[in-house]
Amino acid sequence: MLLFCAVLIISLLSAGIRVLLTTNCLDAHYGVYSSGEILPTVYHIALFVIVILAVAAAILISKRVSGAVPPPVGDFTIFASCISAFMLAASTLLSLYYILIRRQPASIYDWLMIIASIPAIIFFLALIKTKLNSRAALTFTSFFPIVWCAVLLIRVYFDTSLLITNPHKTLHQLALLAAMVYFLNESRFLLSKNNRPLFLAASATAPILLLSSALPALILPDLLLIGSSDSFIDYAVECALAVFILSRLFYAGASKPETCEKDMPADSGASIQANPNNT
Repeated sequence: MLLFCAVLIISLLSAGIRVLLTTNCLDAHYGVYSSGEILPTVYHIALFVIVILAVAAAILISKRVSGAVPPPVGDFTIFASCISAFMLAASTLLSLYYILIRRQPASIYDWLMIIASIPAIIFFLALIKTKLNSRAALTFTSFFPIVWCAVLLIRVYFDTSLLITNPHKTLHQLALLAAMVYFLNESRFLLSKNNRPLFLAASATAPILLLSSALPALILPDLLLIGSSDSFIDYAVECALAVFILSRLFYAGASKPETCEKDMPADSGASIQANPNNT
């Protein structure tokens, strides 16, 4: 729970600092910070260090404290799942509107993201149910949030309208990579291949990077959405995904923690063996 609180505070603080840097230090015409500005460099170094520390803290916690993996699905996760599904549906419908009604040309990325969105929406809606009738089908759909992020990542990477040195483009790519690593955990949960250190590390870093990238873009679209791959609705989807990941981290912390046996005194381990009713 301490990790969840730290991640939430750092995510919002990082996004706020990026908003200030964008309004004061960014050369909006080129999408890079003005020459000679030291604060953006300090911010990016600090963000890198914080992400490394978050990974280290997550691994340390996973070794010292055991808990429910996958975490239980509570009201917060149900809300976040609905928001994620809604934003993906909005993105899909908006894309189809422009393609079919407004007759705007569509790229291969547009069609791939539309195709990936549909099973991804099913996955988020299926998590709301307490009993799932088709685990195999749910496992199949769980890969499509990863596919959606991967297609968008490739789209951003090959966007020649943005300079390769564009800091927002770089942060956006890192955020999508972190989201892909996290949602790999969701697929592993359904395959009964849980990895608590990987889950905690991914759920600690993905929201920081996603919100640091997406929130400033939503607040300052005129300054940051300057590339052909930039879409306001896609950044809204990424914010929803960050909230979903935070909900999973929250319930991982809300579940009753237990000290791992290797960290317990020898007599405690003996008493557990002596009383099989202990849990």
